[in-house]
Amino acid sequence: MSDSPKNTRLAYIDHLRVFTIALVVIQHAAVTYSGLGSWYYNEPSKLGQGSFLFFGVWQSHAQAFFMSLFFLLAGYFVPAALTRKGPWAFVRDRLFRLGVPLLAYVFVIHPLIVKLLNPTMDLAGYYGWGLRTLDIVSWTGPLWFAEALLILTLACVPFARWLKPRTEEPVTPLPARWLWLAIAVTTAGAFGIRLIYPVGTAVANLQFCYFSAYVVTFAAGVIAGTCRGFERIDARAGKRWLAAAFGLGLPLWLVAVVTGGALEGQSGINGGWRLSALLYALWESFFCVAFIVALMGIAREKFNFQTPWMRFLADNTFGVYVFHALVLVLVSLALKPLDWAAVPKFSLVSLIALGGSFLFAWVVRLLPPLRRVFS
Repeated sequence: MSDSPKNTRLAYIDHLRVFTIALVVIQHAAVTYSGLGSWYYNEPSKLGQGSFLFFGVWQSHAQAFFMSLFFLLAGYFVPAALTRKGPWAFVRDRLFRLGVPLLAYVFVIHPLIVKLLNPTMDLAGYYGWGLRTLDIVSWTGPLWFAEALLILTLACVPFARWLKPRTEEPVTPLPARWLWLAIAVTTAGAFGIRLIYPVGTAVANLQFCYFSAYVVTFAAGVIAGTCRGFERIDARAGKRWLAAAFGLGLPLWLVAVVTGGALEGQSGINGGWRLSALLYALWESFFCVAFIVALMGIAREKFNFQTPWMRFLADNTFGVYVFHALVLVLVSLALKPLDWAAVPKFSLVSLIALGGSFLFAWVVRLLPPLRRVFS
């Protein structure tokens, strides 16, 4: 979903959106076969030490930044959309384009997935139980993002007069102190929140343990949208932060997971008054900011071009986000008889589910009533 007018479409942001939605599908496929995390369908498999390390490194690093990048990109277009449409039209548009898919997921897609996994389940009884116990509020699946984004974007409306894009403002390099401030605020927030809501816990399907990064990156995106902030990050800065993300980040990650006992299945990094929890929150925040800055800078220089194929993929990213859970579960169930090791099977399922999700989203967008929702 994009709020940018067609004549000001930023090609490098299309590349970033496609990259990030691919990570979403791959991440959920990884959870399917690693058992590290929560997902609709987990296929039990005995992981060797190498496979466990592969999934652990992959999932922790992807989790650290990929949804934050979505929030950053979404926030960037808020000032322009709010100024162009006006507050009330902006609110109506947000309620329609985020609220409708959210409700469709809660009342149609989530129950359908649960039914696929439990064929003998009484669907009417399941709806009744969900409404009676209010468990239905947790049926958002991946669309928790739409719920959170709706709240954050509506929270911007009272500040509309101060959120006008300053297109004539000169572009100067982004001072590093602002990035270090973002890292510090995100670290403090993550550590504090995890004293109450450790990693792995959720309230109404919202994992508050990660919301420090989501709120900071969304706010950063909104601010960047008022002052041409993305243009202040060049490829040279991006490469420096990329080196820092791994050169400093990997040793910090290793210290955090070792001291927290994560390699032995312990939960010291998940939260609480522990040094390992603080170190992990610091690593996660540092890697999030550093890697996103790296992606932004490098994408602006190397991927600021448009092709019909990339335009097609970018146009369907929101549809992929909404429908990928259904497609991924169907692919996983279809390939359940395939007796492969976890990593090769994860790779195959990721590839098929990613292609299938784009195909599904494209077909949905062919239907005139749904095209506006998923544009």
